[in-house]
Amino acid sequence: MSWWISLASASCLFGLLTYLALRLTGMVDDDRLALYMLIGIGLGDVLVALSLEVTAPTRVTLGPADRRMASSRLEATAEVVSGFHGSAEGRVQVRGETWQARMADGQAATLPAGSILNVIERDGLVLVVSGSECNSVSLDP
Repeated sequence: MSWWISLASASCLFGLLTYLALRLTGMVDDDRLALYMLIGIGLGDVLVALSLEVTAPTRVTLGPADRRMASSRLEATAEVVSGFHGSAEGRVQVRGETWQARMADGQAATLPAGSILNVIERDGLVLVVSGSECNSVSLDP
């Protein structure tokens, strides 16, 4: 509801500014005041609508290990695609995307492809995973 209030107040402000600018330059007389106010309000509406379209997010996509709030519990799981053959690094798949991954404890692990891991956090483009806390085999959010 606050979106409409800001749009209405911005429209009135643009209309007033348009009238004042035209009045100060001597381009308007009082007989055409309503016409100029409508033009200014219309231009204001268009400018505000365009700026809101550009700046307002329409979709928020959280990647693996992203949380809506810091206190949120992370529930992402990952499936081993390759690597983890006696090393702490490999590749995993989360929600259809393949990511570089490393074990949270940094210890070398031997995990076959298809093993399910928990995503603990994300460090840039690398997921930090752990196999000891996995409770689920679901890869979808």
